[in-house]
Amino acid sequence: MTIRIEIEPTSSSAQVYRLDLLDDCNQTVGYATGEFRRYAVWFNGQPHFFLDQLVIPDKDHRQQGFGSQLVKAVEAFARNQGASWIRGQFVPSQFATSPADERALSTFWNKNGYGLKREIYDNSIRFWKPLRSATKGQRVGSTSAGVQKMAG
Repeated sequence: MTIRIEIEPTSSSAQVYRLDLLDDCNQTVGYATGEFRRYAVWFNGQPHFFLDQLVIPDKDHRQQGFGSQLVKAVEAFARNQGASWIRGQFVPSQFATSPADERALSTFWNKNGYGLKREIYDNSIRFWKPLRSATKGQRVGSTSAGVQKMAG
């Protein structure tokens, strides 16, 4: 399996990246899209990658580890580009047709090391994961005012 990374054309100022997971015949098995964002208050102003989509379109390719492989590739890409966090969200009713499907989605993100939180106002589930660990006294990012915050 290989990963192909492309920048998707968009009308906004943000660059949207697409990462394709390709099989040995260069056929797309799954893909992910997202963009880099900065200065989010809830991440101490640290740059993060917002994962917009993670899709394994062919049901025959599901439950074989391709989704986890794609998540790891997105994490490596985001980390190499300087992101300190990766985050995203999904609305279960858009993807899950049963409570079992919703549990499977939550289990997938948990299995890959992500924290989950259900939002009451829109019934979405947010997921996040730090891409860099901070030890006590280590700089973990700068605030929008340019002051360094310390871990611990």
